[in-house]
Amino acid sequence: MKKKIVAAGDRVYLKFFDLQFFHEKAREVNAKFVSFREFDEQKFKKAIADADALVLIDRPLTAGHIQVMNKCRIVLALEVGYDFIDVAAATGRGIVVSNVPAYCRNQVAVHAFTLMLAVHRKLKIMIGETAGGGWNYKVGEPLFDIAGKTLGIVGLGRIGRAGHCYDHNFSFAN
Repeated sequence: MKKKIVAAGDRVYLKFFDLQFFHEKAREVNAKFVSFREFDEQKFKKAIADADALVLIDRPLTAGHIQVMNKCRIVLALEVGYDFIDVAAATGRGIVVSNVPAYCRNQVAVHAFTLMLAVHRKLKIMIGETAGGGWNYKVGEPLFDIAGKTLGIVGLGRIGRAGHCYDHNFSFAN
């Protein structure tokens, strides 16, 4: 009998539009992939009752859900966080809960740096000015030079340390 893998949570479908990746991976291990798009709790419990594995993004998995899971051996939170899963209940049933701790860490670090530069250059104000047809840089004054400035990162978790992956040595000296 084929193993059954169930995926649930709206963001699964935002990141993987046609779910082809999941279907291919399931076929490789002779499993059946089932996507669950319902919000009905009873239908969800029925869908996961005979699942061997569960892939979730932001779809709560409570002790009540876990209680009906008869065959499941692993729940994968397809994201960094897993606080929407009752890990204690899963562990009590012998179900491994896993996540993807490095998911998008470099992209988030770069995005944070991009937002800091946007704030530094008062980009929102400047875009508003030029979008209205103007070209008056004085609306963003005072403007500051970045040369000689120091950037401190408060928090050296996965994202705070991600900059080392790029090995950048930014220099804005005059």
